[in-house]
Amino acid sequence: MNSSALRIPLLALLLAGCVSPVPAQTKGPGRYVETLESEGVKRSYILRIPKKAEDGKPLPVVLILHGWTGTAALAEVYTDTAEEAEKRGYIAVYPDGLGERPGWNAGFIDLSGQKKDDVAFMSAILDKIESEVKVDKNRVYMCGHSNGAFMSHFAATQIGDRLAAIGAVAGTTGVGPRIIPNPKEPVSVLMIHAKNDNTVAYDENSQSLLKGISQSKSAQWWAKQLGITAPAEKSEINDGKVVTETWKNGKNGRMVQLVTLADGGHAWPGGRTVGGKETASGIRASILLFDFFDANPKK
Repeated sequence: MNSSALRIPLLALLLAGCVSPVPAQTKGPGRYVETLESEGVKRSYILRIPKKAEDGKPLPVVLILHGWTGTAALAEVYTDTAEEAEKRGYIAVYPDGLGERPGWNAGFIDLSGQKKDDVAFMSAILDKIESEVKVDKNRVYMCGHSNGAFMSHFAATQIGDRLAAIGAVAGTTGVGPRIIPNPKEPVSVLMIHAKNDNTVAYDENSQSLLKGISQSKSAQWWAKQLGITAPAEKSEINDGKVVTETWKNGKNGRMVQLVTLADGGHAWPGGRTVGGKETASGIRASILLFDFFDANPKK
């Protein structure tokens, strides 16, 4: 055989080595209890893959974080998000925090008491999922309740290259002089908070256990980070019990939205803790969040 005949298969072999393989889908639809090691600690999370995975198309992902003293299994139930994720074809992930009373290290406050890098844990989860299931990397989201909302705000500033949008229910961007750092990448932000929350303050006038940065200041801070200078557009529904303020046209088409509820306390609006029904304010957080995520992929 002459040398030219050898060059063709050799060239093909070299070129094949330069092409990145597409990860095979190793997990099918179902509910899984998973573990991985992060910073030398065995961590756990619940993974729910929707039936739409059978179509073989890349799927969006949402990480849903419990509040302080909660668990992944509790969040899976009380947020009423598992059914919504299945219906819309999202991979839903419920991580477990650390500590005797499980919580998250959100940078400005560490309610886990463990001083571990929970952002690194979230990134490790995404890495593992992306190796097992076809993921639409332009549609990766995070949301959380209370301490989980603190964590969502913080994670958005650290891994905005991976997250398209976040949702924060009954959370804040900081406590006292400590605040989340400037984001590295623009991310869309939805905040949902009841005025009568007696655990995490809605504003400076709230009689609440934790006096964090007000919702208005938090939303305006995010709008500024996204380069939005125009004032918010405001709308009301349900006889003024739900007020929505929206800051549009930020960097890369990002936006900020603040939904203020007249009532609801510190509960997850419309979650199973109130019977899986709409609150007196007339909304379900799970629907608002997924509507927001659907409207805010990376661009």
